[in-house]
Amino acid sequence: MIRRELTNRLIKGGLLALGIGVLGFIIWIQAEHWQPNPDKPVQDRLSVPNPERATEQVMRVQPTETAQASQVTGSATPATTPDFTLPALSGELISLSDYAGKPVLINFWATWCPPCRIEMPAIQHVFDEQDGAFVVLAVNLEETHAVIQPFVDELGLTFPILLDSDGLVTWQYRVLGLPTSVFVTPEGTIYEQYIGPMDETFIKEMLAEMSKGNRTSGESDVPPEY
Repeated sequence: MIRRELTNRLIKGGLLALGIGVLGFIIWIQAEHWQPNPDKPVQDRLSVPNPERATEQVMRVQPTETAQASQVTGSATPATTPDFTLPALSGELISLSDYAGKPVLINFWATWCPPCRIEMPAIQHVFDEQDGAFVVLAVNLEETHAVIQPFVDELGLTFPILLDSDGLVTWQYRVLGLPTSVFVTPEGTIYEQYIGPMDETFIKEMLAEMSKGNRTSGESDVPPEY
């Protein structure tokens, strides 16, 4: 009788240990399965206050595997102004350094980003109004010609649309959300890096400040790469 009771207890203890082990294995498998994949681009929404600036909605992005291979680290404005060469929607190759000596607005955007659509007409209007006083380079994130062209035609955009098909340039500029706008001085330094949709007043203010040489927190003392 005692031996049978002891045997039953051993069997029950073994079954309990086996059950705990299986449960732990299931939990481990689920944790591995749901672990975020850093190589897969992520697009979600982040609410931002101050609707007067039309910055209530920003699209957050994560770089692709190719972009992550670059030497840039961190998430702040880069210390230098990385030069780049990208194909334009028109088919030509355009480099940032082509416009040395002129103020440049680099705008990172995508057609799936509602705030980008909000600000594009403002950028176009100021670009037309100032008639060559500054350069706009609109860097599209990882979309195809077939997707971008209808968007450009609908809004009547006339400044260069550049194709960042692997996300490398977007990552080099440490872009955390779309739209992001980078104001580059004629000397090639980053004057300001702004996340969120801009209105005409803000764009004009930034260009005016930049032309006067007023420094902001976004500008670096490090000489530009190009």
